[in-house]
Amino acid sequence: MKKESLSHLKSKLFVKLFMSYLIIITLFFAIFSGLIIYDATSVYRSKKYQEYNLKIQAYTNSMDLQILSAKHIISSVNSSETIRKMYSSVVVENKSMDPYLFYQGLGELKKIKNLSNNFDIFNIIVLFKGYNRAYTASTTILLDENFSSILSYAPFYEIGTAGEVLGLPNKNELTFNKESIIYGDNYYYSSSSGVVNGTILVMFQKKSLETKLRNIVGEYNGMTLHYKGELITEYGEPEGMVFQCASSVNRDLVYKIFVSKSAFQMGFQTSVYIGLGIGLLISVFFVFTAYIVSKRYYSPIGNIARIVEPVQAEGDEIENIISGIQTLIGERNGYREKMVTISPYARQGMLHGILNGNMEQERLKILSDSNFIDLKKPYFEIAIANIDYKGSNPISEIHYRDIIDIIQTVCSIMSTEETQILCYIKDNKNLFLIVNSEEEEQLENTFYTLHQAILKEIDDEDFMITFGVSKVEDNMNRLKEACQEAMDALDNMLTGGRNAVYFYENSRSLDKKEYYFPKDAIRRVAKDLKDRNIDDLRKFLDEIYKNNMDKYDAAPRTIRLLVDELHIVTLNALKINNVFNTTQIQIDKMESNVTLDEIFHYYYAIYETICNQLEDLVTPGKDIEKLNQDIIDYMNENFRNTEISLAHIGELFGVSNKYISLMCKNNLGVSYLQYIQEKRIEYARTLLQTTEFSLEQIAGMSGYSNMLTFRRNFKSIMGMNPSDYRQ
Repeated sequence: MKKESLSHLKSKLFVKLFMSYLIIITLFFAIFSGLIIYDATSVYRSKKYQEYNLKIQAYTNSMDLQILSAKHIISSVNSSETIRKMYSSVVVENKSMDPYLFYQGLGELKKIKNLSNNFDIFNIIVLFKGYNRAYTASTTILLDENFSSILSYAPFYEIGTAGEVLGLPNKNELTFNKESIIYGDNYYYSSSSGVVNGTILVMFQKKSLETKLRNIVGEYNGMTLHYKGELITEYGEPEGMVFQCASSVNRDLVYKIFVSKSAFQMGFQTSVYIGLGIGLLISVFFVFTAYIVSKRYYSPIGNIARIVEPVQAEGDEIENIISGIQTLIGERNGYREKMVTISPYARQGMLHGILNGNMEQERLKILSDSNFIDLKKPYFEIAIANIDYKGSNPISEIHYRDIIDIIQTVCSIMSTEETQILCYIKDNKNLFLIVNSEEEEQLENTFYTLHQAILKEIDDEDFMITFGVSKVEDNMNRLKEACQEAMDALDNMLTGGRNAVYFYENSRSLDKKEYYFPKDAIRRVAKDLKDRNIDDLRKFLDEIYKNNMDKYDAAPRTIRLLVDELHIVTLNALKINNVFNTTQIQIDKMESNVTLDEIFHYYYAIYETICNQLEDLVTPGKDIEKLNQDIIDYMNENFRNTEISLAHIGELFGVSNKYISLMCKNNLGVSYLQYIQEKRIEYARTLLQTTEFSLEQIAGMSGYSNMLTFRRNFKSIMGMNPSDYRQ
């Protein structure tokens, strides 16, 4: 029985039938494997391209913040009244520098540098044309002759030494010989005259360029920096795939990174092996199925072959079977019973089908094309629907949930066989809408119609629905990019407002980088906050808004730069006035899904709140400068009192400990404790030189209750013990 069950394996017809299935299954596995590997490789490379494009953009934005810091510093120097007095004294009036004015100027430069809050800044250099000294944030440097050269172009950007930039290569000073990232511009004594009166250089640590590159980009071959088409510097080997990005602040500045091609070669991917494993299992299942089907269809022929035995002659197996059948039909005795075995197969037409290759093809067609046609709409477009409430009555999260339910209901009603509309909730105020259609031209009109239908169904003017719509796509692999395009398109609400439909093409068509912003913004805001002049602050914001709306047609990304600059100016102005220490105000940066009107109203409210809090803190007859001077006078008069402390002074003047500490650093250049100790030791020095009091008496008279503390502080400041100093 076992021999008969395996006899079909010896049949050439069975082998050919089974091998035909194996060839089809092998082709299927090869094509399936190729598609899996190709798709995985394409996705991997696409992600890598996107990754490095995002990295070079992030790196460029990081360096742009340095340039903005440098611009603010140069603007502050040009608008500084102290620096202007220094220039007038030594150049215009040709007089010697007043020592007080000199130290006041250095303090001004140091304050400007500290207010930048940029730890990458190495130094600031200011040179007056026609004068033989260079001023920095910490000292002054004597030049061999009067400074006469000016920058070859301004603004100036280069990596090198200040000596090379200024034409002073032989100057033996660290400031002039340290290689740095240099951003320079002209100094103007009078901005209205347009006459260049000197040079201002802002020097950044060179290593910050490489550190940012390493931290942000990670793996790379090399990097080059170009300004006005000229190569400024390079790191590593400029070989491999090139990714570049121009600065948003200065389009002449271009950053390029070079990445090895090996970084785009896909390594071990678990998903690929899982896919190939699944394909192999399916193929094995198909092989087993093919064996069963082949055996089933060969069974009638096997039965016929056994009927027409004995041994067949060599030759074509099918011809031998046909010949045997003819022999059986020609004999009349003893074979009629055997023909009964053949007749069922003959009646079914199966034998004829096998011999002619038509083996019930309808049974082999497992999947019908009609099962997939409805899921293969060629075109799709993605929108993000933003929900906003502008009413005066408070609402809860459930109200937003109701609006989301309405949007989903409208999408379900408008979805048809030809155009499907799907909804996916992003968060409680945003939904992704996907429209899938066979007609590309219908997609844009579908979103307009859908937007109007949603507004009509909501029937509440306090709720505003804004759409950002991507480009039309026909490749599902670009689903993620389409979502990003939709969010970029939604950014157009910055200038266009809410309750509208914005398309991605329109959001990038006029991507200009120019916008209006006052050069002396920090000074103006700081002064108006100090004076609690809310009217001038409103005029300042109105000036920015009106000029940008009337004269500039800026894209959303450019408006973001303007808003960032306004945020930085506000923070710096608050620091100048110590507002963070005297008020309980907190300023948050408005990130996304807002209009420009909402942003400016936010800063209107911020300025008004600050002015009101400052008005409550400081009486009209006592401003912050007077308060600071009163605190300093009190410390000068009472430093010998052993009970004096930060808490005591803060309680006496109604300010915080932190306020006093920052006031001492900003006005005296040292900490509170250091100032008190220096005053006490200076007084003790005088007593040691002019009196015969004992050391214990002098310590007590100087404000020390502990002799050990007195000795330690005296030695720390004077470099010797008080007893040695008296001798």
